[in-house]
Amino acid sequence: MPPVPHTPNVPRRDAQLVTLPPDLEAGLGRIELHTAPHGIVADLDLAVCHTCHRGVIEHVRTDPPHRRRGHGRALVTAALRRGTGYAWSTTRVDTAGAAAFWAAVAPNLPHQPAYCAHMRRAAALEP
Repeated sequence: MPPVPHTPNVPRRDAQLVTLPPDLEAGLGRIELHTAPHGIVADLDLAVCHTCHRGVIEHVRTDPPHRRRGHGRALVTAALRRGTGYAWSTTRVDTAGAAAFWAAVAPNLPHQPAYCAHMRRAAALEP
């Protein structure tokens, strides 16, 4: 089968999102983006508290050969849909590339994680 043509900034048609739920309510889960034949090419970690209506996107990672194809944007969109109307934030942005990504994908998200007590408890950061 010939490779699927790809346009930059548009996810591949064969891309599939796979959700790995957290072990605990408000704990850390993951969303992965799989493509054939490469497998996992991008993923993000997130915590969502349905009690407090809060979400934190911790990390968005895309393998270097698969960047600038819309995979990160697709992951962030999928994450935000897990808590429509929730108060979302991200971890700190510490590189120029990350700052450019967030400015393009979700410019209004604060880059200071706002964990609720349930998230901290699930992450064992609080007794």
